[in-house]
Amino acid sequence: HIHGYLRGDVTAPVLTKNYTAAWRRQFAGRMQTGRFLQALMFRPGLLAAGLRAANTLPALGDFFIRNTRDIKP
Repeated sequence: HIHGYLRGDVTAPVLTKNYTAAWRRQFAGRMQTGRFLQALMFRPGLLAAGLRAANTLPALGDFFIRNTRDIKP
């Protein structure tokens, strides 16, 4: 994005718009999943149930790891 701006191909407002859109595509889902997990962790009853579920269903833990990190399947 910056390269296009420095070459003069895009204006600052277009750079901002494009970068913001790219950032959202890359990180919005991860941030939403992270906020969900954070809220869960601050509620001891829900946290205990969530940990039991993750122990019972390892795929659930894998899902959260994949959806909060840049890990390619």
